[in-house]
Parts: sequence; C-alpha cells; structure tokens
Amino acid sequence: MQDCSSGSYSSFLPTPGRVWQIDIDTTYGKVLWWETTGYTNYGRQASISDFSNMYHIVMVFGGGTFDLNIDNSFLKTKYDSDYVTFPTSTRVNVANGATTRIIGEKITTTSVTSYQLTFTSYGADMCFGLISTSDVDSVTLNGGDFNAHWGVCVAGATSQLTTVCPCGDCISAGCATCVGAGWSDCTSCKPGFYLSDCSGSCHAYCSVCTGPSNTECSACKSGYFLQPASTTCDSNCPSTAHWKDTINNICVNSCPIGYYEGYTSDECMPCHAACSKCEDGTHTFCLACNDGYFLQPSSTTCLSNCPSGKWKDTANNICVDSCPSPGYWQDTTNHICADCHTACSVCTGSSNTQCSTCKPGYFLQPAPDVTTCLSTCPVGYWKDDTNNKCMPCNVACAVCTGSASTQCSACKTGFFLQPSGTECLNSCPSPGYWQDTTNHICADCHTACSVCTGSSNTQCSTCKSGYFLQPAPDDTTCSSTCPVGYWQDTDNHICASCNAACAACTGSASTQCSACKSGYFLQPSSMICLSNCPSGKWKDTANNICVDSCPDGYWEDTTNNICATTCNAACAACTGSSNTQCSACNAGYFLQPTPDDTTCSSTCPVGYWQDTDNHICASCNAACAACTGSASTQCSACKSGYFLQPNSATCLDSCPIGYWGNPTSNLCLNCDASCATCTGPDNTQCSACKPGFYPDSSLNTCKSKSDFSLVCC
Repeated sequence: MQDCSSGSYSSFLPTPGRVWQIDIDTTYGKVLWWETTGYTNYGRQASISDFSNMYHIVMVFGGGTFDLNIDNSFLKTKYDSDYVTFPTSTRVNVANGATTRIIGEKITTTSVTSYQLTFTSYGADMCFGLISTSDVDSVTLNGGDFNAHWGVCVAGATSQLTTVCPCGDCISAGCATCVGAGWSDCTSCKPGFYLSDCSGSCHAYCSVCTGPSNTECSACKSGYFLQPASTTCDSNCPSTAHWKDTINNICVNSCPIGYYEGYTSDECMPCHAACSKCEDGTHTFCLACNDGYFLQPSSTTCLSNCPSGKWKDTANNICVDSCPSPGYWQDTTNHICADCHTACSVCTGSSNTQCSTCKPGYFLQPAPDVTTCLSTCPVGYWKDDTNNKCMPCNVACAVCTGSASTQCSACKTGFFLQPSGTECLNSCPSPGYWQDTTNHICADCHTACSVCTGSSNTQCSTCKSGYFLQPAPDDTTCSSTCPVGYWQDTDNHICASCNAACAACTGSASTQCSACKSGYFLQPSSMICLSNCPSGKWKDTANNICVDSCPDGYWEDTTNNICATTCNAACAACTGSSNTQCSACNAGYFLQPTPDDTTCSSTCPVGYWQDTDNHICASCNAACAACTGSASTQCSACKSGYFLQPNSATCLDSCPIGYWGNPTSNLCLNCDASCATCTGPDNTQCSACKPGFYPDSSLNTCKSKSDFSLVCC
C-alpha cells in the first residue's frame, strides 16, 4: 500500500458476495485488509507492536454465512455451538438472528497469517480481523459489538485502522501489496507472481507460487492438482491420494463435502444441487441435503418439501417427526422447525415471549410473564444461571443475588441489611447499630451512642466511653457532661445521682461532694456534706459551706450558729434582723450617727448629709446646720454665728454689702433700699447710705437728696 494523496480510489466496504483478504505481518507489525478484486479500492491497515494476546476473530450480527479460501479449522478455538456450525471445511453458518463471536487461533502460534473471506450472507453486519485478550476463556461470545476489536465490517472499519491505497506505481508489476515503490517493498504478490520482488511469473501449472518451477507451487491452476505433502502441481494424482479435488485443485484421499468420487474420471464430482453429501450426481442418492432441501424419511432423496405429518428440520436439512429441542419450534404455517428466539432454548414460537426454557445469559421471568426470557430479572428475584430462571429472593430480601438470606442487597419491611452488606435479619447487631425502618438497613448509631434507636445522640439507650446517659427527662441523650446533682459514672456510662447531701459531686458517697444541698454544709478542707459545722464555724446557708465568719448581708446567729439571711432590707451587714442592728447599709439607706450608729434609715438627721458612696450619714461642715455634702459650700442651713450667703449654699460669719445677718434664721437678708450697709431690715437701721441718699444722724436713717432740695428751697 502507498500514499493516497494522488490517484482516484473508491472506499467500498464489504457487501454480499465480495471477497476480502487479511494479511498479518508480525515482523513489521502491520495488518492489512483489502478487497482481492478491488485494485482501486481503499484498503485498511493497523499497526500492532505486540501480537502476544491477539487471536483471529469473525463476528456475525443477526446470523449469516461466510466462506473461506482455506480450511476453517483455525476458527474453532472458541465458539457457541448452539449458533455456529461448520457445514463444510471452508464454510461457516451462524443461526438466524444470532449475534456471536467465532474466535480462532492465537496469532503467535497459528500457521494462518493470511486468508480470504467471502461475505456470503448476513443479517445485520459481519466483521473479521483480530481480538486482543489475555484470557480467551473469559471472552463473552454472544451479544455486544465489534468496537473494541481490530477489523473490517460491512458497516465500517474499527477506529484503530487507517485508510491506505492499493499499490500503484510499484516497480514490480506483479506486486499486489507493498510498503513502497522499490523492488524489495512488496508484501504480497498478484496471482501468478512470486516473492521476493513479485517480478517473476509462476509456472504455467501454478496459480500461487514461491518460485518459477512447477515444484514451487502453493496453489494450482485449473486442470492441475497440488500433490500430497508437496509443492508440485501435476495433471494427475498418485494412488495414495487418488481423487482430484477440482474446487481447490489438490489431490485428496476422499472428496470434500458436496462432492462424490467419480470413478470414471478420478475427479471429485459435484453433488446434485439438492445434496450437500452424495454418492452420485442425482438427488436420489444423497447422504445429506443443502439448505432448502430435506432428506426424506428412510430415504436418500433430497426434496424441497417433507411428506405430510413431517417437519422440515432446517438445521440438519432432514424431515423429522418432531422438531429437535432445544432451539426450535414447530412452525405450523410453513411446516418447518423454526429457530427459537436468540434468548430461548426451548420455545413454542419465534418471540422471546414464547419460551419455556432460556439460553445462558437469559432468564425465564416470574408470573405473569412465565414464557418470557430476558437478560434481567425483576426486583425481588435473582438470576439462577444453572436453570436460567428468575428465582424469588429469600423472604427477607427485596433485592438479592441468590436464594439465601445472606445474598441480599436490599431488605423487605421488617428486615434490616446487616453491616456486612449482604444479609437481611429482623434485628440489628448491638452495640453500634439501629433499625432504620425507612431504608431497611442497620444504620450506625451516633458517635456518642453504644446502643440506640436512631441516628441522633438523643436516641441512645447506652452510651460509648466518654459519654453519659442523661437523667430524665433527657434519659435517651448521651452527652460528654452531666448536669448539676449528678456524677459521671464511667463504668456504666450514665449520669448517676449524687448522695442526698450533695448538690454536686464526683461520686455516689457523701464524702465525694463538691457542693452541698440546702440543710447540709461542706466541711472545711473536705468534700463531706454534714448537717452541722464544727465548733467555731458558722453555717453559710447561702453557699451551704462552713465559714470562719459570715459574709456581708448576713449576721452571726449565735442561737442557731448560722449566718442568718434575715438582715433588715435596709442593712448590707448586720448583727440581727432589725434595722437597728446594722453595721453597713444597702443603697438608699444610711448608717445614722451616734447614738443610733447601728441604725440604717433612708434620711439623715440635721447636721449630717447622705454619703451615697459609703451609705452613711456624714457630719456637715462646722459652719453648716444642714448640708448636702462635707464642704462649707454645700450648706442648706447655717449654725449660729454663720449666715447663708445670698443665692448660695455657703455659710460665712458675715454678710456681703447690702445684706444683714439675721441671727434667728442665720440668713443674709437684704437691707432697706436706701441702705448701703445695715444692721436690720428697716431704713432706721442703716449704717451707710446708698448713693442719692444722705444720713440723718438723729434718726439713723438715710433720706433721699430730693427731699432735701424741697426743704431748702
């Protein structure tokens, strides 16, 4: 083959009756497919570096027949005898409707590296070429496609192949295929030429040869016969292989199927058209019949019909009393033994719904489809490969691979798929799993749960190490902590109740308390709760502990030896229950001055102010009779000898000009309007006059100057 960039070529693929050849060159790693008479038709070529796992293969889709130019024995490594028969040494039949592979010898051990295949007839498609497999016994024969193999089909070539063109301008005119135009580039010769460069013509007796003489033939021309165990072509055959096979032009010991021994000519003569095996050339001395003819009962005659009451056995081409089983059914319309559907082994018609037994890979369905063969089984049934039936799953299984309860992949209601993943039981293992009634499986408990009824940590009945079953009402919850009043029981993984005396604890005993309940007191430097405290200690009823002294807000009740909580509402600290037994006051109350210095009141007496920081009545400044703070500027009334200044909270020992000190109210009051300074409120108590007024010394008054003008004028 050569470059296709120039020239006019066709791209026909195989069609009925056409002959294609395959040439396998393991030395160069090349495989070539080409049409033997299509010298202008594209070929197909594959490059394969490793043939160690390669086998010959022919695949037929929908039944058919193909013929070979050599003995078909090399194609018998693996095939399905239910579908494939070898009626002659060069013909192969595949049952109508069947899609199957016929695998031949391994390429590295076979003697067949080249052969021709005639696409005689086919149903849907036919392919031939190579298959790669490390284990030929593992290859599925029936069904599928040819895509993973190497080869040429009626429908197209596989993707591994490239298009190549026929040899055109080879130097040698006898070259059929080549890898170049040189003398040494021929890989096969045209009929009548021989290698190494295909330039030499074969002997006149030879159709295929390896040299020029009649002793270097590999096939002979018509009228000449290849001698036994020889490469010589001669017009006669020796006594050891007396018969002349005029089809293959060879000398044989006995004639091939389809021929009889013609004693007058020493030739293998063709049987009558009705006969595939015969004793002479008539249709009345047949040993077996060709397709379309049937050997009559107790006879050697082949006819196109069978007598009444007999059936045409199209597989064996004989007339039979009843059709063979498995594989056939009695077609009363055509009165033949017709092929069962490809799924059926025993049937009553041609459909896959008319089966009584199925072939391997197909399964008789359960009711109501008890006559149907399919490659699958419905839910609730499993594929019985022994009997080719869909058998019901175990009562526990919804989906299964066998009849046992240990062959389930899904469970029915009331059963649960075990953690092993293949067994359905009516319970789940414990600890660690719960019965998931929605999915019918044994589902994992929450990580905190050892035994559970669901997936949450609130659905536990027993906890794992590090987790504790809580007390009611949360008694199905596992948590890493326990509530107050309970301790972590690490043996039983529960929150166990503390001792009756304990409010919080680390164990069940009264000696394992970390806090005490009301009526009990945690003893000094101890984890024991008792109803009393040791001598010299007080019962702190707020914290339920024994203390050296009572905290603020409590008083030491010497009668009951407790820190009593009955301080008056006004007291922050007290020595009794009355507001007259306070040592400190609460906000809004003030500790009174002596002699009431244990009393808390909401007011303070005159001379004291409400110290809200310290909650006491604090003394006013020395000048203040009443005050709002400790400074002389925070007075609201003044002591004797001091006067509250005008518009001020200050007490001083004198009043400003225009004011006089009232010794009764201790206030600075306004002088009369005429007085600049005065000793009282009247105009007769002026000690100095304001501008516009003049003093009248006789009356200690200040008179207006306007009055003086009137008198003098």
